[in-house]
Amino acid sequence: MVRRAVAARCAILACVGYFSDALEHPRVVVTGLGALTGVGNTYRSTWDAINAGKSGVATVSCFEEPERFPSTVGCEVKDFEGKAWFANPKSANSNDRYTHLAVAAAKQALEDSGLVIAEGGELSAHPDRVGVMIGSAFGGIATVEAQCEQMRTRGPKRVSPFAIPALLGNTASGVVGIECNCKGPNFGVVSACASGTHAIGEASLAIMRGDCDVVVCGGSEAQCWSQSPVDGRPGISSNPSTSPKSNSFSMILEPLILAS
Repeated sequence: MVRRAVAARCAILACVGYFSDALEHPRVVVTGLGALTGVGNTYRSTWDAINAGKSGVATVSCFEEPERFPSTVGCEVKDFEGKAWFANPKSANSNDRYTHLAVAAAKQALEDSGLVIAEGGELSAHPDRVGVMIGSAFGGIATVEAQCEQMRTRGPKRVSPFAIPALLGNTASGVVGIECNCKGPNFGVVSACASGTHAIGEASLAIMRGDCDVVVCGGSEAQCWSQSPVDGRPGISSNPSTSPKSNSFSMILEPLILAS
């Protein structure tokens, strides 16, 4: 299990299977990448930052008065506007930030692959043969907090009718399917820190089984909210430094720093 999230699990991989008479199963390859992380809003900028040893850890800005908590640092995606990635910007209002990140990364991956999701044509895949499998440990947890606070302060009639679909762990997969015209198998994967990795594994198996020709897959998290584990629970870093040093393979492990 990865003990520190340095590059957030919001990279979406596009996979495609190629059939060969010589192989019992189709070969599965990665054809496109997309990422929004604490150190970059594309996979290229993220990779360059990692190679340069750049840290994305900074004082939390996603909620007010972070100084109330023992830990005041996190690794947030910066300078990101979710509405810009939706076909209809109004659709972003009814979805959680974790879904915004998934949609953006998915569209980046599809653009990077050069694949067109349409019926017929070169370098195209039929929508019915394109699946979406996105993992998330927390799902729309910020929506849960916001709507619980709304009910507490303004009453149940003020709770958004979009609250339930926005908080579900498979909503990111569903919305990506809608936004990208993917009509194949579609579901979310939940397995804590391994959610995104397991989603990629499930996508590979779906291609090998012949369920899909292409799968948009990966993980998305936006778990920075005012009641999140940044409040100094055991295992969460209370180091105030915005440039902490950590080695996941060291015998002396430092606590986690949450990331988007």
